Parts: sequence; structure tokens; C-alpha cells
Amino acid sequence: MNSLLLQTGEDRLLIDAGQMFPEWDNGVERMVPDYGRLGPGRMHAILLTHGHEDHIGSLPQALQWSKAPVYGTRFTLGLAGRSLADAGMEAEFRTIEPGVVIEAGPFRVHSLPVAHSTPGSVAFVIECGGLVILHTGDFKLAKTAPAADRTNLEAFAEWGRRGVDLMFGDSTGA
Repeated sequence: MNSLLLQTGEDRLLIDAGQMFPEWDNGVERMVPDYGRLGPGRMHAILLTHGHEDHIGSLPQALQWSKAPVYGTRFTLGLAGRSLADAGMEAEFRTIEPGVVIEAGPFRVHSLPVAHSTPGSVAFVIECGGLVILHTGDFKLAKTAPAADRTNLEAFAEWGRRGVDLMFGDSTGA
């Protein structure tokens, strides 16, 4: 299950809201985080890296905890919207546009398109308090894919040259 809370003071940003499926038959169908245990704070945004259930499956529970706007690509928000409709919930969805910076409280968020097994996957670079944080989300290096479907390594290299203070990395099959 994937879900990462970034916090500075009382200001918060949630990246992904995933669920987990047990690997053994124990009568439990899925596991979701108890976001309420994180306590109060100012949630400025929920960012979704891509539409797989281990990244969006606990979005209804995250929104019960905080009604922050949810950011994702059009495809990812489409999948998340179906999940919320099944739960009888709504959310304020905001579509990520390439090259458009998201301002969410003290967090300045840049999205980087990445290759993955689902369309509309992104990594995030978050600037806050003088720090630069790179969250890759799930990605793959598909060297034989058409150029438009490959992870743009130059975008990552550019942020590397600028300086990244902390990186959270994930990769399909790693």
C-alpha cells in the first residue's frame, strides 16, 4: 500500500492513498490505512501518482479524514472517480497539466510524466522550506517503447543538477 504524508508545521500534503491486498487467504479482502490516527492538520492537497489500487484504493478513507482537493492526471482521476462513486462520495478533482506548477499551501509541486503499466503516471518534485523532494511514484525504464511513452530521464537529470535533498523511489519490478 502506498501513501506518504509530508508535513511542515501543521501544513500537510498526501501523496497517494493506496490499499493493500493480503498475500494469504485469511478472510481479509483488503487493508487500508487509518488516516484518522494521523491527527489534525491543514491538508492542502492529495496527489495521485497513477491509477493502480495500491495507490488510489484508500482514497475514500483519506477523504473522510480530510476533504483536500485531489490532483492527478485525467486518466488517474477517471479511475479514482469510479472508486469514489462506488463509495457514494465526491471530491474536488483538479487535473494535473504538464508544466503547470501546483501551489498547495507552502508546497510547490511539479509533475514529471513517467512510463508505467497504466497511462497518466507521474512523479512529483515538491519544493518546501528550501528543500527539494523527489517522489518517483511507480515507473519503469522502457527503452524500446515509443519516445512519447518513455520515462523522460532528462527531466530527472535536470532536477538532479539543481539539487534534490530527499528522494522517495519506487520502480516496477525493482
